[in-house]
Amino acid sequence: MAFPSLWNLRMKNKTEASTNRVGAVDADTDTLALLSFKSVVSDSQNVLSGSALGLVSLVPTTELEFCHFVLLVMGSLNINLARNSINDTIRVGLSHCYNLEEIYFEHNQLIGNLPSELGDLPRLRILDVAANNLTARNQFFAEIPNELGHLHNLQRLQLSENQFEGKIPYSIYNISSLIYLSVTENMLVGELPTDMGLVLPNLAEVYLAHNQLEGPIPSSFSNASQIQVLDFSSNHFQGPVPLLGNMNNLRLLHLGLNNLSSTTKLNLQVFNSLANCTQLEFLYLNDNQLAGELPTSVANLSTHLLEFCFGSNFLTGSIPRGFERFQNLWALDIHQNLFTGMIPNSLGKLQQLQRLLVDNNMLSGEIPDIFGNLTRLFLLTMGYNQFSGRIPTSIGECQNLKRLGLRQNKLNGSIPKEIFRLHDIIEIYLAHNELSGSQPALVESLEHLEILNLSFNDLEGPVPRKGVFMNLTWLSLTGNNKLCGSDPEAAGKLRIPTSCITWMLITQNKKKRRGTTFPSPCFKALPPKISYSDIQHATNDFSAENWVGKGGFGSVYKGVFRTGENGVNTIFAVKVIDLQQECGLGRRISTSRDVYSYGILLLEIFTAKKPTDEMFQEGLDQHKLASALLINQFLDMADKRLFNNDACTDYSIFTSSSGDFNSIGTSSNTLSHWKIKTEECITAIIHVGLSCAAHSTTDRSTMREALTK
Repeated sequence: MAFPSLWNLRMKNKTEASTNRVGAVDADTDTLALLSFKSVVSDSQNVLSGSALGLVSLVPTTELEFCHFVLLVMGSLNINLARNSINDTIRVGLSHCYNLEEIYFEHNQLIGNLPSELGDLPRLRILDVAANNLTARNQFFAEIPNELGHLHNLQRLQLSENQFEGKIPYSIYNISSLIYLSVTENMLVGELPTDMGLVLPNLAEVYLAHNQLEGPIPSSFSNASQIQVLDFSSNHFQGPVPLLGNMNNLRLLHLGLNNLSSTTKLNLQVFNSLANCTQLEFLYLNDNQLAGELPTSVANLSTHLLEFCFGSNFLTGSIPRGFERFQNLWALDIHQNLFTGMIPNSLGKLQQLQRLLVDNNMLSGEIPDIFGNLTRLFLLTMGYNQFSGRIPTSIGECQNLKRLGLRQNKLNGSIPKEIFRLHDIIEIYLAHNELSGSQPALVESLEHLEILNLSFNDLEGPVPRKGVFMNLTWLSLTGNNKLCGSDPEAAGKLRIPTSCITWMLITQNKKKRRGTTFPSPCFKALPPKISYSDIQHATNDFSAENWVGKGGFGSVYKGVFRTGENGVNTIFAVKVIDLQQECGLGRRISTSRDVYSYGILLLEIFTAKKPTDEMFQEGLDQHKLASALLINQFLDMADKRLFNNDACTDYSIFTSSSGDFNSIGTSSNTLSHWKIKTEECITAIIHVGLSCAAHSTTDRSTMREALTK
């Protein structure tokens, strides 16, 4: 787009008479100042090209957009250079433009300091230099000039999104004409003057957010009756929430992300005060240190209320009644507090509600079936509470719902099929509940669903293969021990069983003993019943950190169980056998194959040989088994590392309480006896492995016989 000249002027007297001599002198001065300004501005985008400040009539049109001109109308001069990528400093020469009333330099790449000489513009009403911080190098970095306090006609001061440092000059608070003040997203520090609300009586909008301001919020703001917007969010303000009952025009109050505090008594005072703000639409007190209970006078707030956000505090008690009065409310956020009790049924009457966040509290009872009228709801988070009972089917009426969070509760029963008719749903979190039953096939048809977390429930049956399940990871389904998959590749990715069997071999971390008691053997059997969930927990859900390696027939994981009456930690080698690979070539899966797998696993671990070793190539028939009955032959097959002195011996069991070796523990007889026991133990294990891995199925031990041995 070709930009018109920015330097055309239109001059007109306030009367039909010719411009008097004083006006002419001012105009000449302004013209020279503007020509000087133009001559030194770095104009890489060529936006200042055009006629040489010709005094021609030019009426602004919509196609000019933000590339306006320097405009002198009715004796007043305005400069609008917004959004033109000007990369330069603000020139001092502008201070001689005595008629200058409005400066718009926002959204450029201005660098350097804000000239203090701008304080010499007696007629300036608007100064806007916001958003000139595209890079760290091109940012304002000095303090706000104290001289700006000389602008006694200034009504709008916009300095946001720069890098101003230090304190807000006190002289700014002397500009009693100020209506709009914004210094958001800078690095300002210090406290606000206690009389700020008195010395700036015309303030209507105040934006101090995203700085490092501290101290109490001045109570004098209660006298600033003209204020409509008060945004002090994301600072370090502390102390009580001020009482602002005289702000009859207040529409937005944002004090979130500070360190404000309260008690039940103070909460009552605050809400009684805010009840006088009859135009209030937005109330944010989130992310503070508010404590105590919310009073029933919450229901007396403005009926114009659109957003009520008190999340991330320490509020207690039950959720106040009376929210049904706020029929325009579209956001209710009380997440991450200490609220107890049940969800009020009255929330179901808020037909305009779009966001409801009550997660991370201590709410309990059944979730009421109140969502049938909340058709505009697109965010519902109720996780990390103590809700019980079934998931309400009326949630399925919220056809605009994008995110549903119900994790970490005590919800039971099946997942309502109505939820999987929410065609626009993107995220569903139902993990860590007590949900049961199968997963409705309807879930496959949710085209927009990206996240589905059903982990740690009691779901069962086959996992669907289409839709979101094509991209799920095992974290989304882990902890559901009855799930299975028909597709081996998908089942492997999700770590759910198809035709795989998990076997375990155990190496115990012996409990430290004192005295002369002889140590127990290295390998000790598990209790007779261990669930798949126990195995998942022991292996940290088969995590990569617990992965030991991959054998010929599957992966091996380290698992840690707590066993025995004293909860002794026991380390397991847990192997997930891939029967597809084991069986291969169309062989049928049977109990004899299970026994064979068990035998191969034993031999693989205790001989340190892969199943592809020649020892396994031709099968292990009874003749070979009989020829290996001599103990020395068994031991020749075993991994020699098992016979190192430190392999099985925990020498702490031979020490006294003082840490010295007992004479009994260090005797050669004791260690020799221990070595014999070790050899017998390993011999017995290899014998079981050979018996289970016999070539002929008729020659193999049964699983019962193997476990008995």
